[in-house]
This record gives sequence, C-alpha cells and structure tokens, in this order.
Amino acid sequence: MKQRMIVGLVAAGCALGAFADFEIKLDLSGKPMRDLSKTTSKAIVGYISAMHEYGDDYWFITNKVQTAAAMKKAGCYNTATWSSDQWFARRNHKNPKYRSNPKAQFDFWKANGFKVLLGMTGIGPKQAADEAQFNAAVSNRMEFVKWIIDNKYKDVVQGFELGCETYYLPYERQDALIKLWSALVPKILKIWPKCQLGVPVAENFELNPDIAHVRERMLAAGEIKRDTYFAAADFNKYSAYFILGLATNNVLDKISHVTYHTYGAETPYSCPYYGVKRIRGFAEAFPEIKGKRTWWTEIRPRSDEDNRCQRIFREALIMGHYSLMMICQPEVDGFYHHNMCNLAGGLYISNGKGWNVQWMDEGPDYADLDSPLNLPRMEVGPQGSVYHVIGNAVRLNPRLWHHGTSKEMDTEDTFYTSSRVTDQVYAHRQALKAGKKSPGVTGEVEWVALTSSNNQRLCLVIVNTKQTAEKIKVTVPGKQFAAPTYHIARIKDPKYIDCREVPGASKLWEEFSYEDTQTGYAGGGAYEGPKSGFDCLNVEVGPNSVQSVTVVMRNTPKKK
Repeated sequence: MKQRMIVGLVAAGCALGAFADFEIKLDLSGKPMRDLSKTTSKAIVGYISAMHEYGDDYWFITNKVQTAAAMKKAGCYNTATWSSDQWFARRNHKNPKYRSNPKAQFDFWKANGFKVLLGMTGIGPKQAADEAQFNAAVSNRMEFVKWIIDNKYKDVVQGFELGCETYYLPYERQDALIKLWSALVPKILKIWPKCQLGVPVAENFELNPDIAHVRERMLAAGEIKRDTYFAAADFNKYSAYFILGLATNNVLDKISHVTYHTYGAETPYSCPYYGVKRIRGFAEAFPEIKGKRTWWTEIRPRSDEDNRCQRIFREALIMGHYSLMMICQPEVDGFYHHNMCNLAGGLYISNGKGWNVQWMDEGPDYADLDSPLNLPRMEVGPQGSVYHVIGNAVRLNPRLWHHGTSKEMDTEDTFYTSSRVTDQVYAHRQALKAGKKSPGVTGEVEWVALTSSNNQRLCLVIVNTKQTAEKIKVTVPGKQFAAPTYHIARIKDPKYIDCREVPGASKLWEEFSYEDTQTGYAGGGAYEGPKSGFDCLNVEVGPNSVQSVTVVMRNTPKKK
C-alpha cells in the first residue's frame, strides 16, 4: 500500500464553510493501484451458478428480457458455473426434460455483456484407468471448448475452473484428476493459447507460522488429526499432493489461476481479509502457485449453518465492505457469491409455485402465491442491490486509486473493516437473543476512489455501517467538480436491518439515484451560479447504506 493517512477530521468545508466529519485528499497523478478493466470479470463482484439447473429455453429465450433485467439489477454481469461440461453434454438428450440449450445461454450472455467462468468436472480412478473411458472424458471436454471457439463465444468466457472442491478427495482420486488435467490443459491451450485456467486449492488453516514446517507437514506420510476448526486437515495434504502432481507433470506452469472457497465473515474466518492472508500463506509454503491470479468461486458470510442470512440487509452491507476490500487485492480477478438463485440475497428465483432454496434449514420453502399466471419469475434481493451499485461503479470507472475508512487511507489495516463490523453485528444479535443489553454496532465508513479510463470522471464507492450520516470533504489537487450523481442502496427503516426479507413481498430496502444540482460548476442559463468554489466535493452518506458518487472533473482554470 502507499502512504499512511491523508484522512482526518476537519472543521471547515470548501466555499460555504460546511462541516465535514472527515476529509479525503486524493492524489490522481502517477499510476493507479489497479486497472480493473484488465481483470477477467471486469467488475470483481459476482455470483456462482449460471442457472444450468433451471432450464435454458424459458429463462434465456421465452423470458429473456425479464431475465436480463433482473440479472442486471442484481449486479450479475460476472458469474461462474458448476459442471458446465455436463450441462453441454445434455444438449442432445433424448428426454426434453433434461435437454440443455447451451446456444441460448451463450447468446444471452453475449448479448448482455456478461462474463462467465465455466466449471468443468473431474473423473474418478476407474475412469482414469480405462483407456477408452479416459480418452472419451478428454474428448468430451475438448468438444465443449471447440464449440465455444467455433461459435465465437470466446469473448464471453473468463476461463475454466478445473474441478470443484476436489481437495476433499483421497490420493487415488487426486491421481485421476492429475492425469485428466495433465492431458487436457495442453490440448486446450493449443487451440486457445490465451485461455485462462484455474485449479481449486484448499485453505491453509495451519496455525504454525513456520512456513517450512507447514510444507513438511503437508507432505509427510500419515493422517492429520484435526483438533480445531483452524487446524490443518487431510484436505490440505490432498491439495498439496495435487499441486505438486501438476507441477511434476509440467502442467502447473500453464495454469493461470487458483480458485478458492471461503465462508464466514467474522474474525478470523475466511470471508474477510483473513482469507486473503491465508491464501498468500499457502503460496509461501508452496511457491509452486506463487504469482498465480485468483478466482474466489464461492464466498458467503455464513456457511451451511445459515444459508439464508443474505436476505438480511445488514449482511448485504457487510459484503459491501468485503467487496471494497477485494477490489483492492492485486491478484483477485473476481469473486462469486454463493449463490445466485437460492434465497442467498442476490437473485431469488421462483418456479411459479415456490421460491427456490438451497435446502431447508429453518422451515419449508416460501410459497409464491402472487406469481402472475403461476409462471416462473425472478426478483432482486438486498445483496443484489448492493452488488448492483458497486459493480456498475467499477465497470464504468475501472481505474482504482485509493482505499480507506473514516480514520485512515491506503493502509493494510483498513482491509479488516468487514470482519470488525461483522464482529460487532454478531455481538449485538447474540446479546439481544440472550435478553441482554446490546453493545451496539459502531460500524465504519469504508470507501474506494475510482476514475474512468481517461481520468475525467471520479467515482467514490462508499459503504456506511454507522448509525449516523457522515459528511465527507473530497479534494483533488488542480481539479474542480461538476454536479455529482448518487446511486444509493439503503435500509428503509433501521428497525428491520437485522430481519430477513420475505421473497415476493415488499422490500425492506430501497435503491434510487439522483443528480445533485445544488453544487458543481454549472452550464449557464437557469443554472447560472458562482464562478468559483468548485475545488472540493462535499459528500454525505446516510447510515446503513451503500452508495456511489460519480462526478465529472475539469482542470482548475488559471487565474487571469
């Protein structure tokens, strides 16, 4: 990161002497922190599950306009899939019920400018040992790749994830995977030289800071007995075995990415910055993967113990904090919220009778009694609205310059904001359930500063989990500001910020946009105003909200 703090309390504003709670002084000279247009996803934020399991013809042909509208409002420009090779293989299935239509979905993605990371399945030991079956497995997957190339869909595809959570499989199954990918990867790259490929790697929960010891332990014979959640386990050994197997076969160097699954938003679980640190620690222990880029193909604030918490707006805010942190990580090409269509807060999907859930964890599925004509439909959730605001800001303003909070800027410590806020939220909820006095949720203001590709437009993306509005004074040396445009997602009534919303019903949150015509240099006529005083941008961000503030800049006129 760059320097320590240029953020501090100020007592005066710009032209009108307005009070600000803190100041952000931006340096837009030199080289930005990142150019997000160079990532595979173009937006970083996204979802896993591209709806293979819901049928292609209805969603992507008959109802494609409504599907596109819902997906875009949920920030679904960046998606990842499971088992896309198997989905592709069903395109000629005898039973129409199981028949897929890859062309419909690829045409849909292409028309809407969506970027997709495609998942491929592995094979088992028996299939790997049988020459005919093995060759067929390679051939079938290559047929999928060739079809994408021949039909000019390469611009849709971010790359391929080779397997999903395969690090849980024992050594004999790792051997089968190593054999498959060692045969497949060179063939893919021969016909698609710049194709991006990723392999799954397990989190390194090892608490021992001695990296050499970690490596020795992962490669030692015998079973690892896991005595705590954060201790190493056999899946770490399997993952290490897999990585070294690909390296031995001279395939690992041809793979561009490693993929990770991270769950749990609180300290010290893996869906805040702690997860990033763990991944980097694994690369220190196994430098064979060092320098590779990352796709985070499953992320979520809670794991299987609560797969519906994302319907809570406070969780959406937490993932807003998480998003700003992940945008700043130089190796991250995209993260994929688990998942797109199962009441996980992003995009809800109904078959016309009931709203789909991943599984029932606290009662039955929600009935959908209000579906017009009992037809399948989609609906945006609170997480979708937050990702919509953030994702659109990134796509339009890809040059990332600075990151900070209300207290400091461009420090590593600010990356822990999401976990610190989560800790406060969980302590608050636990106290209320126990009938005790809540310690309250202090929250924080976290932000990133972006610009358009030509640096003429500034965009601040801000997450405020405080219970009060915050006023921010923003300055850029040598620049003046036009009228800013706000895009906001916020809770309507703080009373309901920790409540799950009900799909198909009225929303507990709202999303809206406006242009602030009371500030900025004007174009004359009825808007004729002061000739100076535009050298700062006074921004207000409301409590429990996510917003982008976008403003055109001009060079400060020279004094005559």
